[in-house]
Amino acid sequence: MVHLLQILRIFQYGNRYGPKLIGIWLLLLNLSHGIAQESCTLPEVIEEPVLTKPDRINPKRFDSYILAISWSPEYCHFISESGRDKLGQFQCGLNRFGWVVHGLWPQNSQVDKVRDQPRYCQMPSKVPNELIRQMLCTMPQEKLIVDQWNKHGSCSGMQAKEYFLRIQDLWGKIVKPSIQPAKVHSLGEVRALWRQYNPQMSAHSINPIVKNGYLQEVHICLNKDFEFQSCERLQADRGLKVRQ
Repeated sequence: MVHLLQILRIFQYGNRYGPKLIGIWLLLLNLSHGIAQESCTLPEVIEEPVLTKPDRINPKRFDSYILAISWSPEYCHFISESGRDKLGQFQCGLNRFGWVVHGLWPQNSQVDKVRDQPRYCQMPSKVPNELIRQMLCTMPQEKLIVDQWNKHGSCSGMQAKEYFLRIQDLWGKIVKPSIQPAKVHSLGEVRALWRQYNPQMSAHSINPIVKNGYLQEVHICLNKDFEFQSCERLQADRGLKVRQ
């Protein structure tokens, strides 16, 4: 555990390496608490994605949100296995992430099927490159950013800039726990880990998503005021594996 006295001593000695040492101390503190530490190197050029044609237009009203958070190693495994490594070059090649944002999804609690939730509430439009650049370390794929705005953000009642600023604000308020695959074996343990570092959440507002036996995402349920609330449909507790 890092103590304040130890940091003050660094300043006392006046060592020109003091700031670097403090940075190392704080990093060790975060790691000792199991908080995910990541770096993000941005590309020199932002590629403009081709707009995706809407698969289903559902301009429904909404009464809540899901903040969908992906476990990046699982996505990187998927695209590698499917031979689409180029698609994840920034996310899985240039960088290595843990938790990343998939999207912020307006939800209608009266709708049962996922495909019937609000989506594509207006014709697809481009997202400015500068806004894409600002979001890449949070949502690490240009096409993901543009697709999420058109598929979900267009139903939020917000403009693109406001939508992405809201995502950044929510993301900044959440502590992202690191996961040690050897120590996490069930959906309930994932939920407990998130609660440990985010006590403002209830257990029922955290919905881990498992696919083919592996942890894929965690969905955080919010009301229209972006406050944590219980999820409508929680996955039942079961065993899972976590890719590294």
